[in-house]
Amino acid sequence: ISRKALFLPALTEEDYLLEFNNFRYSRDFTLKDFYFKFYLDIEHQELKKYKNEELKNLVGLQDVIRQDISNNLKNIFENRDTQKKLFLDYWKGLKLDKNSLIFDFGANASMHKKLNHLFKNHTHASVLFYRTKNGFEDIIHQKQYTFIPYTEHNKLKINLLRRSPDIFEILFNGLLGTTLGY
Repeated sequence: ISRKALFLPALTEEDYLLEFNNFRYSRDFTLKDFYFKFYLDIEHQELKKYKNEELKNLVGLQDVIRQDISNNLKNIFENRDTQKKLFLDYWKGLKLDKNSLIFDFGANASMHKKLNHLFKNHTHASVLFYRTKNGFEDIIHQKQYTFIPYTEHNKLKINLLRRSPDIFEILFNGLLGTTLGY
C-alpha cells in the first residue's frame, strides 16, 4: 500500500490543518497535485490559471488557496469517507489473519500511524526496516519491531536511507506496482 494512497482515507482534522503549514515545501508539487490529494478539482476561476504552477511559487495566493480548500471541507471529508470505505473493502479482500504482520520499509512509521487510525483495535504486528528519531517518538507507546533501530551511533546512516523512500517502494513492489488509490 502506498503511503500516498493512505493519505485521504486516514485524514483527520489535525492532518488537514498540518497540510496547510507544510504545503509549500513539497518538491515539484503543483496546485493541481495539491487539490488531487483531496480528490478535488480546481473550480475557483482565479486559481485555475495556476493549476500547473508549483506551490512554492504561489505563496502570494496562499490565503486564496486556503479559503477555497476550506470552502470545500464537506467535499473533502465525503471524499475521505468514500476512499476509506474502498480501502477497508480492499483490506478485507486481502484476508489477513491476526497472525499477520505489517511491514513498512521505514522512517517515521507513518504507515503504521495511519493504519492504527483506520483500525482502532489493530492486532497485527508492526515491523519497520529502519526508524528515524521522529518514528521512534511518534509511536513510542505502540508495539513495533525495527530491524535497524534509531540510535545516536547510526542516525547519519538512517538519515541517508530516508532521503529516497520511493526507490525502495518501487524495488519491493516490482512488477506488481503499488496501490495509489482504491
